[in-house]
Amino acid sequence: MAAGLVLAFVTPYIAAPTPTPAPSHPNCDYSFLVNQPIFRLVAPEESGTEVSLVTPLGVASESSNFGIIKQVELVPESGPIVSVPSRFKPLAQVGTTQSHYLHAPGMTVATMQIPQLKPSTTYDVVFTVKTVKAPVDCPATLTEHIARFTTESQTSLDAIALAHEASQPPAKGKASGPEIFESALRTLRTLEYPPVVSFLVTSRSTVNGKPFIESFRSSLRTTDDMVTTHTVPLSTTNQPENPWGWRVNIPILGSLFPNQRKGNYVQPFGVPEISPAYAFGLLPRQPTAFPGTRTPEPDVDVKELGRILTIARDYDATLVGVEPYHSRYVYHLKLVPIDRPDFYRVRELWVDTQASIIWKLRSAGIFDEGPATTVPWDVEYTIVDGHWFMASESTASTVKTGGFLANTPPVNYDGVQFTFSDFTYPEDALDVDFFSEAKTQAIQF
Repeated sequence: MAAGLVLAFVTPYIAAPTPTPAPSHPNCDYSFLVNQPIFRLVAPEESGTEVSLVTPLGVASESSNFGIIKQVELVPESGPIVSVPSRFKPLAQVGTTQSHYLHAPGMTVATMQIPQLKPSTTYDVVFTVKTVKAPVDCPATLTEHIARFTTESQTSLDAIALAHEASQPPAKGKASGPEIFESALRTLRTLEYPPVVSFLVTSRSTVNGKPFIESFRSSLRTTDDMVTTHTVPLSTTNQPENPWGWRVNIPILGSLFPNQRKGNYVQPFGVPEISPAYAFGLLPRQPTAFPGTRTPEPDVDVKELGRILTIARDYDATLVGVEPYHSRYVYHLKLVPIDRPDFYRVRELWVDTQASIIWKLRSAGIFDEGPATTVPWDVEYTIVDGHWFMASESTASTVKTGGFLANTPPVNYDGVQFTFSDFTYPEDALDVDFFSEAKTQAIQF
C-alpha cells in the first residue's frame, strides 16, 4: 500500500494560483507579487482521488529555499482543519532521481510528514508563505490555495486498514484457531452484493522473459454466481494479425506443428471466467428459493426438550500467530482439510483480528482441471463500494501448457496473476448476457 507523494514546485507566475494578500495594507505596491514563488500541486493531481490516507508532503523549488513556507493547512469541506508547521527536509541529490518525480530537472525536492488523513474527504491544500523582498507596508506572509484532492474511499482496503490507529496485537490466548475460523465464516455469511457486477479481469504473466498481459470485461450474476466473459480482450500485448498475410494449412503438419505467431500467446488456462466474490467453498451457495416455500411455524402444543446445534466442519484450523497487515493485525490460520483435500483446497487464512474479515488466503490450486490445480496460489481480497471482492490471485510457479497432446505450442508461463478492478453495477442486464459457450479451464464461480 504505497503512500502517494504530494509534490509542489516553484514556477513563474504564469497560470499558477494567485497569492491572497491581506486586505489591511492599502499602501502596498502589490506588483512585487509577480516575482514571488508560486507553488503548484503535482501529485496528487488537481482534483485527484483515491489519495492514500498516510502520505508525505513534498515540495520542489528552484531556489531550494523551503524556509519561506511557514505553515501547511489541509482544509476539508467540513470538520477541523489539519494545520501543521512547515518541517521540510531536502532529499539527497541522487543523480536524476528527483526529476523522475518532478518531470522538471534542476529542482530540489523536500518532504515532510503530515498527520493521517480521513477517508472519503476532499482537502484544499493551503500554504502560508513568507514574502520575498516585499516593499514596506506590504504583508509579511501570503496565503496560497494550491489545489485539492480527495482521499480514498472509506470502504477500500487501504482505508479500512488506515482509518484506525495501528493497534497493538491482541493478547495471546484470547481466541483459538477454530473460534477464529468460525468467526470468519460468520462474517462471510453477512456479505451482500447487487444483482449484477461488471468488472475487469486482467491476466499477467511472463513468457520468454517478456510480459504477457490481457484484460477482459466480465459480468457476475450474484443470484446464482454465474460469470460470463467476453472472449475478445479489451487490451493485449499480442500483436494484431496482418490482414494481408497468407497461411498454408496442411492438416497433418498442422496437428504435429501447431501454428502460432511468434511473440503471441493464448491465455494459459483459457478465457478467465472468475467470480471476484469467490470464497473457495468457505461460503456455501444459498439454496434456490421456490415460490410458496416457507419455514413452518413451531407447534406450541409440542414441548421442546432441547436444541441441537450442528456445525459442519470441513477443516481443522490452527492458529499460527498474529501478524501485521496494512497497518492492522491479522490472525494467521493453518487449515487442514478433514476430507477430500483435492476439493477443500484452502491451506492458510489471514483474518482481521477486529473485523473478522478474510484479507488473504493460500490455496492448493485453483479451477477444477488443468495445470492451475497443481501449483499454490495466493489470493488477496479488498472491499470496494462496501462489497468484499477478490483483488488478485497469483502464483509464482512456472506453469507449462500446450504440447503435442493438446495440439497447441508448448509454452512456459513464469508466474500467473489475475487482478480485478473497474467494478460497476448495471441494472439492465439480461439473462441472455450470461450465456457462454467458451471452452476454458479458468472457471471459478
